[in-house]
Amino acid sequence: MTGRGAGAFGMIPWLGSPVVLLAIGWLAGLRLNLTGSMPVGLYVTARSTPVRGALVLACLPAKVAAFAHARGYVPRGEECPNGVAPIGKPVAAIAGDTVAVTTAGLFVNGVAVPNSQALATDRKGRPLSRVRVARWVVESGTIWIVSSYSRFSFDSRYFGPIEVRQVRATLQPLWTAGSDQ
Repeated sequence: MTGRGAGAFGMIPWLGSPVVLLAIGWLAGLRLNLTGSMPVGLYVTARSTPVRGALVLACLPAKVAAFAHARGYVPRGEECPNGVAPIGKPVAAIAGDTVAVTTAGLFVNGVAVPNSQALATDRKGRPLSRVRVARWVVESGTIWIVSSYSRFSFDSRYFGPIEVRQVRATLQPLWTAGSDQ
């Protein structure tokens, strides 16, 4: 064969398109995280029960999602019923755990969660509502998602627990910035 399309890649030029490659990766369960809520990197999604310490993609409750989108914290997306993209966060507490919300931050089963002190305002100086200072026993069917990676993370310290059914997937790192892989 000669001319254009003679080689294997010439016959399917759309494979060279970054948009198509991103779409194929998305459909294969790959997710790129560039936010501060988890280590920057490439993750693969899986269906499993979220456990303490797992990274998850979760839909926010409707009112929280509307607030987060209006503030620019979360983009539009089709994976969640409220039209807002799911957020990636670590699971800090599961059913039966005790979460102590203090002015200094969160404690799960007596252990401090780094970078978990709720802020009074966001980076633009807008006020943030916070979960009230109290001790919470995590109810069955709920989890607390809290990022210890960034003190600016919008997570359960501002809206409390979410239902486990809101978790769309767990995330396993394939490669993260600073890793040797």
